[in-house]
Amino acid sequence: MRHPVKARMAILRVMLICLAASMSVTLARAEDGRWFALAESTDPDEAIGIALAHRWWFETIAVAANKTGGYVTLGRLEDETKNDADALTELLGSGNWPAGIEVVSAASLGEPIWSLPDATVARHEFRHGDDGRIVSDGISIQMSSQLDVTDDTFKPMLAVVEQGNAVHQTTLADSGTDGAFARIRIAWLDRTATRPQIVFSGYTMGAHCCTVTRILTRDEDGWIEVDGGWHDGDEGYRIEDVDGNGEFELIARDDRFLNRFAPYATSWTPIRVFKLAGGALFDVSREPAYEPTRRRELHAFEHHADHEPGLWRETGFLAGWVALKSVLGERQEAWPRMIETYTEDGFWNHVACETDFVEGACPGGESRSAPFPEALEDYLRRTGLW
Repeated sequence: MRHPVKARMAILRVMLICLAASMSVTLARAEDGRWFALAESTDPDEAIGIALAHRWWFETIAVAANKTGGYVTLGRLEDETKNDADALTELLGSGNWPAGIEVVSAASLGEPIWSLPDATVARHEFRHGDDGRIVSDGISIQMSSQLDVTDDTFKPMLAVVEQGNAVHQTTLADSGTDGAFARIRIAWLDRTATRPQIVFSGYTMGAHCCTVTRILTRDEDGWIEVDGGWHDGDEGYRIEDVDGNGEFELIARDDRFLNRFAPYATSWTPIRVFKLAGGALFDVSREPAYEPTRRRELHAFEHHADHEPGLWRETGFLAGWVALKSVLGERQEAWPRMIETYTEDGFWNHVACETDFVEGACPGGESRSAPFPEALEDYLRRTGLW
């Protein structure tokens, strides 16, 4: 999915300096800020999909049961300086929102069934100058930053401390900025390890880039690093226990769809789900246990299109939507709608590959121009999404 509010999202991320872990988001706490009810649904996956569609605007986004047996999608903002009416007017003027949004009393709602950020994941965000130590789940982490004189940027650094000694250190050398913006999250990704994992991510800044991630996991011999790769934007991975087994999965945008079927600004990316096991990351996106995640993302896509019907004509949106439907086993339903609604803009050159992909891409000189449906089918087949 594209990110229409990256600038606001970056500001909100900086505001989330240190969120302590707890077992659930307690909506009734007065200090939890002002909650907006965005939509109601009888389907929990649809309610979560709507939450995902609007998550960039809020410090916390959640889904809770309501008193009628359904589910309400909620967004929380910390600003208490305005009265409810003024806060609602300001929110409605800032985006394309569902009808019927209202400020709600947290005390009138049940406990949430889902939230982002996940309240059970310890989080800490810092910049250069915020050096310090955090302790969570029995892990002590010393954070700092170091000036790289070759490019005059600060690189985020992390040290794991055991019995007063730094036993493992790592630097996000590819994530230098003038502020060394970085994020640490601690969660059980793989319970065969001896400690919860540390997900260490840094943002490179820039118009089209990037979050780089290292994952630290501990076996009997000590701490090891797993390369979490690069992802567009400043979100990187979101962490969710999708199948409810006590181990968290890593969910990322599928950046392969950026600039493939439309320019960057109108590209929409489906998701990929990764599992850490034995010191390696595995793409488990197509495994049945993770269907709810794909279904929720599909609801998010379709919620956007409900409020922006023109998306059904855009090849960037349709490529991501068809990919999601295909992985869910619903390609036969999606394909005719795509054929009927898509519009070639005469500007973007769609291509199909004439030979096998090499390292996930068509070799140079081996592609040819093709109509959008042919290019999309060719790509989905080659990437296992057909």
